[in-house]
Amino acid sequence: MGRLDGQAWLLTVTALHQAAVGIWMGGLVCATMLVLRADASHGNAWLRPFSVVAAAAVGGIAVTGVALSLAYVATPGAAIGTSYGAMVLAKIVLFAALLVMAVLNHRALHGRLALGPWSGRGSTGDGGSLLLRRRLEVEAGLAVVTVLLAASIGSAPPAVDVGGQRATPEEIRAVFTPHWPRLTSPTLAELAAASDLANPNSPRTAEITAWSEFGHNVAGLFVLAMGLLATLERTGRAPWARHWPLLITVLAGFVAYSVDPEGWQTGAVGFWEHLLSPEVVQHRILLVLTALFGFAEWRVRNGHHPDSPWRYVFPIVAIWSGVLLLAHVHEVSDSKTAFFMELSHLPLGLVSLLAGWSRWLELRLPPAGSGGPGRIWGPALAVFGLLLILYREG
Repeated sequence: MGRLDGQAWLLTVTALHQAAVGIWMGGLVCATMLVLRADASHGNAWLRPFSVVAAAAVGGIAVTGVALSLAYVATPGAAIGTSYGAMVLAKIVLFAALLVMAVLNHRALHGRLALGPWSGRGSTGDGGSLLLRRRLEVEAGLAVVTVLLAASIGSAPPAVDVGGQRATPEEIRAVFTPHWPRLTSPTLAELAAASDLANPNSPRTAEITAWSEFGHNVAGLFVLAMGLLATLERTGRAPWARHWPLLITVLAGFVAYSVDPEGWQTGAVGFWEHLLSPEVVQHRILLVLTALFGFAEWRVRNGHHPDSPWRYVFPIVAIWSGVLLLAHVHEVSDSKTAFFMELSHLPLGLVSLLAGWSRWLELRLPPAGSGGPGRIWGPALAVFGLLLILYREG
């Protein structure tokens, strides 16, 4: 809204865009809540009128979204070289995923041809009805995530206003060029000599950058191993691979001990003195929860209470991790620095959502229909690990 400058048409397009989003997302969330409460034997005929309204809202979102992108992004260079543009591209990816789910649900409600009359073939059976309802859950969840990302976009200056602070194609290429992972870190003496570790506002030096890349790259090796083992477990040929969640607990221990150069383990401060910082306490609580999450998933996969609600912890954590990676705000004043942060976080967020929602569908569907989603989240976890292994700071 900061660039309206009396341009009434932008205000009008923005209002229409938000109204269409409200109709679609609000309807999806309400429909999902009703579906969760309704008896499947009642059928899905009551959803067909809403699907027509939703289709019209989607058309409105697409048209107004293109108009707003032309006004606030304008050029391909601004789209790929600014935080605003990168988040808009991520929003487009989410919108495309939403469209896929919407088309599948529309076909289920109206027959094999999305624009044809309903012939009763899409959702008459209990299996088809259940699949439709589970996909509706995912569609509503993705809609909420997309709105959260849209709200985060408002924290960045419009791409057309960034100007000279855009990242160049050469700088972007340097970040994405594969490198051998950094498996060694600077010594504590080198870090202390290069920067004030206790001051978060101190300039980032080559040593601090190397320390950060070391943490990301090694964590990526853990996550890659988890994804490969989870995929191997899925084949049924390696029962021992079911122990992969224990790597989550090991990873939490690695992060707690190794990725904190000013921590108690270095001798810089005492253990209890270190915990006087609220930020440190928050991080430690998250690490403890991460370790407990890994232990809980391990128990589920080893036959201990396989139907326990704990089995939903993994998809929920993956989904919320994706939301945080996509929608969190960076408190940095330099536009180019913020862009490179987004450049690393946005792909991780999208892959995390893919892993979380596919695992969610696998759990929510009966075994006969969960094969497709179940084959997605393991490789997605491996891709997440590869992105961390290739992580480089801009």
